[in-house]
Amino acid sequence: MSSDQLTWLLLRKWTSFTIKGQGTPVFTREPGNLQNVHSPVYSGLLSGAVHVKQSKNGDFTINHRKQDASHHHVAEGRESQPVKRKAGLHRAVQTAVGSAKSSERPELSRLAAARVYNLSSSQRVRHRRKKAAPAAAETKTEA
Repeated sequence: MSSDQLTWLLLRKWTSFTIKGQGTPVFTREPGNLQNVHSPVYSGLLSGAVHVKQSKNGDFTINHRKQDASHHHVAEGRESQPVKRKAGLHRAVQTAVGSAKSSERPELSRLAAARVYNLSSSQRVRHRRKKAAPAAAETKTEA
């Protein structure tokens, strides 16, 4: 039994991040969970493959665990890539996908990109467009 499986057996019913409701699936608020589903596949506490964080000013920080890092080296085994708000959404999504593909869990790249897109779209301020004034009615041609 690997350490991730053992950790899941300990955490699955006794974590403070779970959100249970009647007649709904069990969700979670774990820091690294990209889907917010209570499952060992997406759990951020087990492998901690990709974490996407956004600060209040709109900048992103994308953390991932290096592929060749030992589980004993916690700080040295993680890599962080900051993305400024000015860089744009496309750059942030590219960074998230690149980080996920170079981490232990490359299959999470699509979910990391979706998380970055959803976080940035929730921070976007949408302005209402003013309706254009109706064009001056042309005078009817004389018949």
